Amino acid sequence: MRATLGVITLSLTTLVVSASPAWATNFFGCPANQVNEPCFADGSVLYWSYNLGNGRMRAAVEFLRVSSWNTTHLNIGLSTNPPLADLRVYFDDNLSSPYVGMYSCAPGEFISGGACDRATIRFKGVSIANWSDGDLRSLSCHETGHSFGLQHPSPPGPTYACMNNPVPNYQNVGPHNVAHVNSHY
Repeated sequence: MRATLGVITLSLTTLVVSASPAWATNFFGCPANQVNEPCFADGSVLYWSYNLGNGRMRAAVEFLRVSSWNTTHLNIGLSTNPPLADLRVYFDDNLSSPYVGMYSCAPGEFISGGACDRATIRFKGVSIANWSDGDLRSLSCHETGHSFGLQHPSPPGPTYACMNNPVPNYQNVGPHNVAHVNSHY
């Protein structure tokens, strides 16, 4: 009886371990000309440019650049030439409702392999002005995750951290997403 129970336990454990890659459904590059779909960045050395003033949203994005995304193989610096930055981040109060943040890759910036040479993240400043610092970090984590090819998971769950939609209060990338980013870059 104990030997049979041990075999069943081993079989279940093996099943769970082998099933792990099946929930890796939120990582892939964008199809050509799908402007608002997440894309791979064009390399692991990236430069960001902010036009967010010196307020709390800039602090949230900077926190992610030096803390959360620093746990990956990515090397993210600040650009002194915003038009040439890999990722431009700014406020745009003209985003349509219900969006408060949006990632996009301009059609002319697509390159082979589902990658984007230059991407943009826009935040609707009016809508997020009274958000907590934690909520701003969660939103920043979510939108910057799209710039590395991370999608919204289906179904959502804690494994996906800030990539869940709607954006939960996860202020970090999460080990699952870090593993995907590190496997690609």
